[in-house]
Amino acid sequence: MYPVRLLFGLLGGLFLYLAVRWRRDAGAWAGARLLRARVTAVRYGEVWEDGTTVDDARSTARVTAAFTWEGREYLEERTYQGIREAPAVGDVLPILLDPETGAWAPRTEVRHHWLLMGALAAVCLATALVFTLGGDRAAAELTAFRVGAPSLTACVFLAAMGALCGLGAWVCVRFLMPMGLRPVVYPLAWGLARALGRGEPVEARCLGVVCQRDSDGAPSYFPYFAWKGPAGEVRWCAPDAMGRRRYRAGTTYRLYRDGRTGRLLRPPTGREIAAVPLALLPLLFFGMMTLSMLLSAAGLLLCAALSAPLP
Repeated sequence: MYPVRLLFGLLGGLFLYLAVRWRRDAGAWAGARLLRARVTAVRYGEVWEDGTTVDDARSTARVTAAFTWEGREYLEERTYQGIREAPAVGDVLPILLDPETGAWAPRTEVRHHWLLMGALAAVCLATALVFTLGGDRAAAELTAFRVGAPSLTACVFLAAMGALCGLGAWVCVRFLMPMGLRPVVYPLAWGLARALGRGEPVEARCLGVVCQRDSDGAPSYFPYFAWKGPAGEVRWCAPDAMGRRRYRAGTTYRLYRDGRTGRLLRPPTGREIAAVPLALLPLLFFGMMTLSMLLSAAGLLLCAALSAPLP
């Protein structure tokens, strides 16, 4: 059973490292207040590769956010590395504010899942310990396992597998499902916003594209626009990757501005609307995968509870 001990030992060490590190990050914000800040202005420091392409990795964005605490309104600035990772005008950000020092940070930058990582570390390390101490006897107990028969080895092993399945379901819901939702939700949300009359026409000039490269160096291109706002020129990077020639630099296009939040809206293309039924396929796949992992986690944890040795 050496591979089992090694696998759960390594997983336990990884989860323990993350729990300790994230706990340290979260501890620095003990006593902080959770508030909501609205982005009121964004100033970009573009680094142009050529006349129509911005290098996202070398560019910066200075974001101004407004929030209220104890009757006082704050205007704070924060610099982001890269245009794509920065919020846009009108976005609402959950932030943490330290009332003693006045320091603040976006909620997403503070690791707050340390309890989850700590629980997973405990389960995995306990499994590794049981198989280490039990040796061949632990392997024999696991081989002869029957549901309902008391077995500490089987109980710990099934609990660990159930916890890992639950972690997989959480990852799907937290990270994979949102990626599958956007191609479906955006055209529908656009239609709803137009039906409610929330979009004010804005004539925006395309400046080119923002080029973002992944770890393999493959580029993705995001249209980059400028328009005249109440306080001067405002620049905006569209959130969806498109073909480089979808929007032509120097050409004026009609976008729409949400009068309530100030956020810009890009009309979905005919291709995006037609692709909604196809976009449901990956969403359905992620949903089935999440459901299967949740059911597996529930079944494994139930079997672990039934196999727990009675005192």
